[in-house]
Amino acid sequence: MKITVTCDLTGANVFPLEVNSDMEMENFLALCRFEIPVLNGVPMSQLKIIHNGHTINVNANNLKTTLNDWKIYDNDVIVLVADMPTTSSVQPQFSSAVITDLVKSIRVPQDSMRRDKNLKDSELAELRTLFDGLRNSAERRNRLRNVVPNLIAAVDQNNFADEI
Repeated sequence: MKITVTCDLTGANVFPLEVNSDMEMENFLALCRFEIPVLNGVPMSQLKIIHNGHTINVNANNLKTTLNDWKIYDNDVIVLVADMPTTSSVQPQFSSAVITDLVKSIRVPQDSMRRDKNLKDSELAELRTLFDGLRNSAERRNRLRNVVPNLIAAVDQNNFADEI
C-alpha cells in the first residue's frame, strides 16, 4: 500500500512510501528515519505519529503493532513529529544567587536615574505604570529587593519622583 509521510504540518516535505499493511510500527519508523533526512538522528522514543487527527506516542508497547492495527490504510497521510526535550527541563548552569550577585554588581550612573527633561509624557506614563505594578505586588518587590534595592525602597515609600 502507498502511504504519504510528512514531517511538518505545512506538508512542505512530503515522502511517498510503499509499505505492507502488516508492517510493524518499529519497522515503519525505521524506514521513515532512513528515507527522511530530518528524522535520521531522532530516536524512535521521541517520535509522535499524527494520523486522522489522533496523536500516537511511540513507546515500547506499540512498536510491535502493525499499520493495520492502527487503521492506517492505502493512500493515508501520516505526519511524523519529533518531540524534542524542552529547554525548561534542562537544569540551569548557574544558581540564582550567582545571577543576583552579577546583576547587583552592575553600576548605573545615578544621573541617568533622575528625570530627564526630554522624557516624553508617554514614557513617563509607562514608568508610572511599571512603578504602580511593583507597588501593588509584594511578591515582585520581594524578588527584586536584592537586585534593585533603591527602586524597591522608593516603591515601599511610594516615592515615584526619586526613581526617575
